[in-house]
Amino acid sequence: MCIRDRFSPSSIAVYGAHMAYNSYRYTLSAWMPTYYDTVLHTDPQLAGLHLCLAELTAFVTTLGLKAKLDTLVTSGQMSTRGVRMCCCAGGTSLMAGAVVALAVVPTTHPLFTTLCLCVGWVGLAAAALGWSGNYLDLTKQSAGMLMGVGNTLATLPTFASPLITAKILESSAGWSGVFCMLAGFNMVAVAVYCLFSNTECLDPPPELNENAGKKQD
Repeated sequence: MCIRDRFSPSSIAVYGAHMAYNSYRYTLSAWMPTYYDTVLHTDPQLAGLHLCLAELTAFVTTLGLKAKLDTLVTSGQMSTRGVRMCCCAGGTSLMAGAVVALAVVPTTHPLFTTLCLCVGWVGLAAAALGWSGNYLDLTKQSAGMLMGVGNTLATLPTFASPLITAKILESSAGWSGVFCMLAGFNMVAVAVYCLFSNTECLDPPPELNENAGKKQD
């Protein structure tokens, strides 16, 4: 896979979805304990149970969706691109909707917050099944390299988002600003993915590789 293919529109679409996933997951994982403590005034042990419930929801969603999606593709009910689009774009949109609800609905009840988190984590699980599979759609010969580039880029929001979150919390925007930031990032990722995602393999045809080998000999 050449450098141009690593940064083709379809590759960038996957990178963007991966980055949105990391930003959402690690920002909320790092800061929601603080939210439960300072906004919801929840006991730390009880808050831990609420957060574990979101993780359990994601785990169950992954198991259930994976089995269902495999059936849809093998039976021909949906194309591979259709499955990727539903999972990645749909899941990322669900993630955005969950934090928008937290931003616009004034509540101090932990159950509502946990419900929104569970909805967001369902989206996380679905989105991951979409963009992670899309890496393998784009290349069979250089999947490790492509995923390496994606993982490198996806670490950027992992470092940046918590720092940006701290700055937003110090401003008048507060927690609503944090949630809106995550929702905005997710919707940009959805737009890019819908416009540019593809499942066509970027690997060169086998005969080109054979010709290149003969030339080297």
